[in-house]
Amino acid sequence: MEKPDSNLCEQRTSENGKLKEESDSIMEESSQTLSFLNLSIESDLNSSIRACENADFLQDEVEAIEKIPGVIKDAIILIVGDSGTGKSLLASAFTPFPRSKASHYIKTVVDLADTLNRPRCCLGLHIFCAPFRKGDYDCFLRDPLENPPYDLVIFIFDMNVRKSFKNIIQKWHLEVLSYLFRRQPPYLLVGNKVDKLPRPGFCSDSETDDYVSHHEGVWWASKMGAHKYLEISALTDTNTEFVTQIALDLIL
Repeated sequence: MEKPDSNLCEQRTSENGKLKEESDSIMEESSQTLSFLNLSIESDLNSSIRACENADFLQDEVEAIEKIPGVIKDAIILIVGDSGTGKSLLASAFTPFPRSKASHYIKTVVDLADTLNRPRCCLGLHIFCAPFRKGDYDCFLRDPLENPPYDLVIFIFDMNVRKSFKNIIQKWHLEVLSYLFRRQPPYLLVGNKVDKLPRPGFCSDSETDDYVSHHEGVWWASKMGAHKYLEISALTDTNTEFVTQIALDLIL
């Protein structure tokens, strides 16, 4: 004769076993669901990262510009060069209004009667500097634009930093050439910070004595097909008016 306690113990053991099996099954299903969700989230994240890497932020901004009312034409200028070469300062030199904080995008109106002695009419300028985001030195390594909107490209370098000059020749010019090859705008080559060049008999403010000479600038401007080579100081406004006049002549 079996003892009641023995039957009760066996029954509880059996129930505990079933509960454990059900619990293990639920845990396994939850784990599989969680793994699937993690894979899905990771896939979405990777897709977002790839989309971000492939996005053409410069072109997105250019396409978002608003036309300036009352002007004979809206023109877009692209200023390209290494960080610290004075792109934003040169961009702000185009505006006749008091300079505000330097920006990678300048929108302004130029009265052609004042600048080129033409009949009184106004030109709208949209000036973009690139690269404008820190570390975005691959901004032109995108698919070539179907219809490049730029009316002029200005390549700028620091005359006291030879590396910035070499990067124009070895990097920026080649990449922009590919990026805009379906419609090539005119080019200008600009050497900035001429005020920092060493002068005979004076102490040099230049970071290095290996500065870029005027002859080198002229030669490379011809080599890369630039319309002209100009030396300026965007900080002191030296020769910036000359750059503006030549730029407007090329655009119009």
